[in-house]
Amino acid sequence: MSQSYEIMALDAAMATDAAQHSARSLRVDLDLTELKSDSRVGILRLARDLVTPPKGFIWKDSKGRASLLANGDDPLDQFMTAAILVAGQEYAALLPPITHDGQAVVSAQLSPDGLTLLTLGKDFTARLWDARTAQPIAILRRGNERVVNCGVSPDGRTAFTDDQTSIARFWDVPSGRFRAAIEIRPNRYVGSESAPAEVVNGSASYVVKLGDSRLLTKRCVNANRDENVIVDYKWEGPVELWDATSGRLVTRLDAPGHDIRAFQMVEGGQWVTTSKGNTVLVFSAEDGKLAARLKLPDGERLNSVAASPSGRKLATVVYAVNDNNSPYRIHIWDTGTWRIDSTQPATLGSAAVKYWTEELMGQDAGPEGLAGLNAIGHIYRLGQPVSSLDISGHTCLPLMPEGDFLLVDDGIIDSKTGDRLVPPTGKRFHPMLSRFAADGRFVVTKNSVMDVRTEKAFPIDEWPGFDYRCVPGFGFDATIGTELRLFPTAALKDIPAELLELWAQVAVRGELSSDGQFVKWNEQTWDQKRQKLAVATAPIQGLPFPGYVATDKLHWLRLQFDEAKTDQDKLRIARDLLQRSELAGDRIESARWKSEVSRLARQPAKLRW
Repeated sequence: MSQSYEIMALDAAMATDAAQHSARSLRVDLDLTELKSDSRVGILRLARDLVTPPKGFIWKDSKGRASLLANGDDPLDQFMTAAILVAGQEYAALLPPITHDGQAVVSAQLSPDGLTLLTLGKDFTARLWDARTAQPIAILRRGNERVVNCGVSPDGRTAFTDDQTSIARFWDVPSGRFRAAIEIRPNRYVGSESAPAEVVNGSASYVVKLGDSRLLTKRCVNANRDENVIVDYKWEGPVELWDATSGRLVTRLDAPGHDIRAFQMVEGGQWVTTSKGNTVLVFSAEDGKLAARLKLPDGERLNSVAASPSGRKLATVVYAVNDNNSPYRIHIWDTGTWRIDSTQPATLGSAAVKYWTEELMGQDAGPEGLAGLNAIGHIYRLGQPVSSLDISGHTCLPLMPEGDFLLVDDGIIDSKTGDRLVPPTGKRFHPMLSRFAADGRFVVTKNSVMDVRTEKAFPIDEWPGFDYRCVPGFGFDATIGTELRLFPTAALKDIPAELLELWAQVAVRGELSSDGQFVKWNEQTWDQKRQKLAVATAPIQGLPFPGYVATDKLHWLRLQFDEAKTDQDKLRIARDLLQRSELAGDRIESARWKSEVSRLARQPAKLRW
């Protein structure tokens, strides 16, 4: 009788706890809806609900054994922590802002392993940083040279820099140790005299291309402008291939009739291609020797070239001048025989193609976005027969290494059949989604983060320049334009709820009223809360939480500047920020606000009626 009573009591307790958990889950869904419409309120509601969880939650495992979840072990708590951390960094990043001694950063690139960040600044220097701490590693510059271009190799072991005199240098990653330099070349960059920004946004990616062991360089000699905006470039030789280990010249590739603009190092860096008339020229990147002349059928004009990961296949997108019905085609070449294996219509016309596997290829519908996520309009699976799949308007992430499934904006597609996978009854996500979770739990897309454990998702803004990496044992780090963000999924259960709520309040500069409305703090109240946050013990060694905002005395006023509606108000706040940063001896903030004051003071006054 006693044992039967205990079983009944346990079942009753589990039913009660399950009901509490279900109700809390629904509240979280409402909080997430608020997060979309008013992110400050959504963040604070999530933080408030995280601080006041049910007293306990009893659950059964797959064998029916019951247990009580300890603090932090509830997957829903961890999901809420993740949403607060990611959304809160829209207001206050965990890491301090990266600048070049106060000068703005114009480009930032994460290494493939996500541990190192390479930046190019308006001060004409390139720098390496620890991506987990934002601590500087090295300045990649010799003497007083003015660096206007830089990049990281696909294998992440090499960085290159190129200066205004067009001396390219190679550096070890992550140490920043100088390795080698090439010989001087005439200036290859248009617009580099005033600032590297125009180079980064213009000709840079075409002037230099770095593979794992080779650097391809050519020369931009002029830029066509439309109302001072560059719309096109003019190119001429020389085109050179350099060894990234020693800096020696491997060979010069240009010759009469070669299309200088079309020279490119295709995926994997095994081949360099260009065209001469309707013939595609393929060079070995190892020694620079001509490997093949791919004669296109009469009446066809080359648009682009791509290589498979192994380099055993080349795809050429061509335009057939005399075919009015299906003028764009894709030829697949076997690099063993240098013959066409197959040909098919190019659904998106002249758009470039990208190989993911030896058999799976996508045709771009827009610029590259997330790491591995591209704006794709069409998918081609090569073989017998060739199949294609229209996914216009979606970003696409293939499930590697086979690419059998594709994650698109609204679900998962079987790339072999084109069928969309339907979640089981009562489930929000298909079980296949878990295979896309780089850290084993969270799936990042361009507009949301999905949790396969709780089957919930929280929104993220479609950030410009969003690029992320999964770091094993940590989670994710990302660049949002030139800012660093952290998503420490491995530490979610160890961040105290009360400390996270305080961090969220300091980040958004306010709290919720009793009726759930946002109440903004004045600066004095905010600073008192910030000081309380600053003296809190960091809960996790190696994780910068509560982060930079805890010691950032200018955060409140800086957000006031961002929210100011008029240039007059911005100028007034910028002068205040300049004065405060100078009194604090903060030369980096002083340089930033001195520049802002100068810019705003030059703005013509607007008439007020």
